[in-house]
Amino acid sequence: MRRNFVFDGRLAVPVLTMHTAGDGLVVPEQEDAYAAAVKASGSMSLLRQLFVHRAGHCAFTEAETISAAQELVQRLDHGSWDEAALDPAALNRRAAALGDRYAVAFTGAAASPAFYRWPAAPFLRPFDANAQPPAA
Repeated sequence: MRRNFVFDGRLAVPVLTMHTAGDGLVVPEQEDAYAAAVKASGSMSLLRQLFVHRAGHCAFTEAETISAAQELVQRLDHGSWDEAALDPAALNRRAAALGDRYAVAFTGAAASPAFYRWPAAPFLRPFDANAQPPAA
């Protein structure tokens, strides 16, 4: 289990995460813990994280999802992240340009693009699978 299923922070491929700020199922602070593990492993150049200012678990619009996927494809095609394109304002413009047809959240409700800068917060239940248990 430890070898195959415990996340150690080492990434082998580019990873782009996307999280809603008001996710009550998987709190967004877990993204900070994920990034800390990736940074500690030396893989931070492969990770970028996006946040959407909306309530709900994975409550992204189709336009937000498409815009994020396009940035990941750009990273795979060119070998580096386009930091300017990953800026929330740029992502919002790209998502808005897709039109009203894709401005629909999973609930079916229309929503404007809402990428924003996540104000990093501590994860209150830290866990390090690589930590050694205290001596008895």
